[in-house]
Amino acid sequence: MEQEIYTEALVYTKRFYNHITELFSLTEQLAEAVDRDDQVSMRMLISMREEPIYKMRELEAIFHDQLNEWPAQDAAEIGRILEGGTATTEKEERLANALAANRRFLLKFVELDQRISRKLCGEKSFYASKEQEG
Repeated sequence: MEQEIYTEALVYTKRFYNHITELFSLTEQLAEAVDRDDQVSMRMLISMREEPIYKMRELEAIFHDQLNEWPAQDAAEIGRILEGGTATTEKEERLANALAANRRFLLKFVELDQRISRKLCGEKSFYASKEQEG
């Protein structure tokens, strides 16, 4: 596989990480506003979180479109790494590490978001309803 395809995949992964970082920062601020019971800040921060979420979804769609344009073998190799497959080269290792960092940060975000949601909504929390479905 050509180096430029891994480089491009890594760029998408790092851009995604930047959006996760922004979302996590806003969520931390939201948690602080919830602790203060600051309704104005809570509404503002909830609204502000929409932009990085939208950007993450948009970037993911663009990346998947790009993935479909790459040669089938290259796309399959990248797809394998995206799905958590074992890296076999240094290029794959760099991409796998970046993806793992994104997953860890997303899990950290979900944990914080769950805490906020349960504090604000209790039994009506989005996460409580998901647990009942599962």
